[in-house]
Amino acid sequence: MKTILGDLDLKKIAERLARTDEFILHVLAVRLAQGGLSDFVAINKAVAAKDGIFDKRRQGIEDERIAKMKFWAEELGLDPNYKHVINVGLFT
Repeated sequence: MKTILGDLDLKKIAERLARTDEFILHVLAVRLAQGGLSDFVAINKAVAAKDGIFDKRRQGIEDERIAKMKFWAEELGLDPNYKHVINVGLFT
C-alpha cells in the first residue's frame, strides 16, 4: 500500500513500528530514567529550596505543559484528550 510513509507491506510496517517503539522508549528514558531530566528537575528544586524542602508538583507549570501537549496533539492530528492521558500518566 502506498502511503505518505512510502510503499509499505506488512513486513515493512512491522519494521517501522519496531523502530518507532524503540525511539519512543529512548525518548522516555531521557525524560524519566535515572539520571534523566526528571532527576535534574528534582535536584534543582532541592538546591533552590530553603531547608531542602520543596513542592514535588508545580501545578502552574504542569498545567502549561499539559496545554502545550494538547496543542501539539491537535497540530499532529491526534486526539488531544488521549495525549492528555499520556501526559498525565507519564510526565507528571
